[in-house]
Amino acid sequence: MKTKIAVGAMVVAGVMLMSACVGVEHLGVLDESIPEEQQCLLEVRDNMRVVMFNNQPVDWYPGGLTKDKVTIYVPPGDNNFVVTYVISSTYGGMTTYSTISKNVGMEFLPGHSYRIYMQKIWLLIVTIRNVKIKEVPVK
Repeated sequence: MKTKIAVGAMVVAGVMLMSACVGVEHLGVLDESIPEEQQCLLEVRDNMRVVMFNNQPVDWYPGGLTKDKVTIYVPPGDNNFVVTYVISSTYGGMTTYSTISKNVGMEFLPGHSYRIYMQKIWLLIVTIRNVKIKEVPVK
């Protein structure tokens, strides 16, 4: 009986620890010369990796066991991103992986929050994936 209680307690502790680890990683402020109230909060999720921001190399990636999204404060104005993500396809029992790269951009308004996300449209044979940016309410 004591063994079952101990095992149960270990399972509960493990689940609590894992759920505490999954979450947001905040990457900081990209341009600290801009006043805080004019900064734009950007959220990246869906295992997408931002590799370029306004023609500058970056690596903003929410992958791994400990984070499901990353956030960073970026300046307002016209912002352009190069985003990569991996898709898998299985045909005849063989799985292949492809890295896709997309350019996305949008004018960011001062003090607003934005999210880079993937919109999926499933058709009979193919899945169309569009990477988009949308404004989201401040949480």
